[in-house]
Amino acid sequence: MLNKYNNYLDIINDNINEIINQTNVDGVELLYKGASHHFSKRGKMLRPLIMILINEDLAGDFDTVQRFATSLELIHNYSLIHDDLPAMDNDDFRRGLPTVHKKFSEATAVLTGDFLLTKAFEYVTDINEGIDVNYIKAINELAKNSNELGMLGGQFRDLNMAYLSSLENLYAMYEGKTSALFKSSFKIPAILLGKDQDFINSLDEIGRLFGLYFQIRDDLDDRKEDEFIGKITIFKFLSLTEVESFLDELYQSLILNLDKLSLYKSKELIVNLYEKK
Repeated sequence: MLNKYNNYLDIINDNINEIINQTNVDGVELLYKGASHHFSKRGKMLRPLIMILINEDLAGDFDTVQRFATSLELIHNYSLIHDDLPAMDNDDFRRGLPTVHKKFSEATAVLTGDFLLTKAFEYVTDINEGIDVNYIKAINELAKNSNELGMLGGQFRDLNMAYLSSLENLYAMYEGKTSALFKSSFKIPAILLGKDQDFINSLDEIGRLFGLYFQIRDDLDDRKEDEFIGKITIFKFLSLTEVESFLDELYQSLILNLDKLSLYKSKELIVNLYEKK
């Protein structure tokens, strides 16, 4: 389904491989091995792909946005490596391969995640020209959506079963854990181009809607497994019929908002991924 976008995905993948293999510092070889192992099978790279397609819709500069898209993918994958750890989700496999902590060690997994996170911000700032106030704002957006205001805060809430005692709090967790990085996908191209705040706010809402849709679709797909392990998801509060109805509402709102802003390339991606056949 993503084959038509392989050229973009190959560019991001090549950037990541270059980043994690560009240096060879003595005594930290396991960092490179851990990162290379994690990326040995490519994920969907949906977050950077959305960013690139939004940038195309807005006629932005590709060379600039691909740097942010690559950094976003590094941040997302640092979170996956940490999320797999025994203290978090305790997963033994990722993309059909042993997780980094199973292949190497928990310490290696922690530090490999840290390595990817710091490399992300090194990479996005490693330029000699083209940094203006909008570029700084875009970096700030990426940082905020990665920290306790965004993904990190959502993941922390996800570990707090007492917090997840209401549907409202569950949505707040989802909007941090999942929507936040998608907000970066949708907003950063517009920030780089200096679009007005109302337009950027509209993209923020699209990112929020898409993140909720993405996460609840995931809950639906993993419903039986999650019930077996006692994981708190939307099904603690809503029935299957209610969840399916809410997903339809989210999808229609998402498509309507994309149409309003003439974001046709990103809309095409989402339709191809999720529209019922």
